[in-house]
Amino acid sequence: MKFEVKESIRNMAKAGALAGSLLGLSIVGQGANAAEGVVSVDVTVPPLIILYYYDDIDIDLDATALANAITNGDIDANCDATNAPEFLCSAGTLSFNTTDGTAAGSTITYNADIEADSFADGSINSSIDFIVNNAWAVRAISPTGLVAGVAGSPTGEFTAASTTLSNPSASLLLDAGNIGDLRFTAPLTPAALSDGVLSDQLTITVTQI
Repeated sequence: MKFEVKESIRNMAKAGALAGSLLGLSIVGQGANAAEGVVSVDVTVPPLIILYYYDDIDIDLDATALANAITNGDIDANCDATNAPEFLCSAGTLSFNTTDGTAAGSTITYNADIEADSFADGSINSSIDFIVNNAWAVRAISPTGLVAGVAGSPTGEFTAASTTLSNPSASLLLDAGNIGDLRFTAPLTPAALSDGVLSDQLTITVTQI
């Protein structure tokens, strides 16, 4: 008897639980051929940011390209003011005659044509700007948009670290306004070039607005 009572209580509990789980049950009568129900489904999607970048970039400068960059022009065989800013002398010929020299004691001095103010438009730079295109990319899910920035290390040698892609698109497809560049300025001073290498650590940051 006790067993039968317990069994009945257990069955009633199961029936109640089943009824509670089937509150949305669609019931049709005999002979009906259709039934429908509306199910509300909510999927919570978290923000997502995936950053692609090179963790090591080595740039070996070509001497000719470097010379062209710091002179703001091309290597030129003639070294005179009329060719500024193409003023880097190469294979030029300079002749002196006997009337050009001045004598002081046992020293004879001749003047050539290179003067600092003759090439003001092509003056040698003390730094050089670099642009590394397609150096990083981001894929993201963000309903509010993204902001991106590049910063150099406080102890590094580069200045003006930046990127032109300050607001990349929040897209999962690349090449949709979400592939960026790296820009920085490197000094060409004896102190910075003491070991022949200019280096810095650049940090790329992409944040949801």
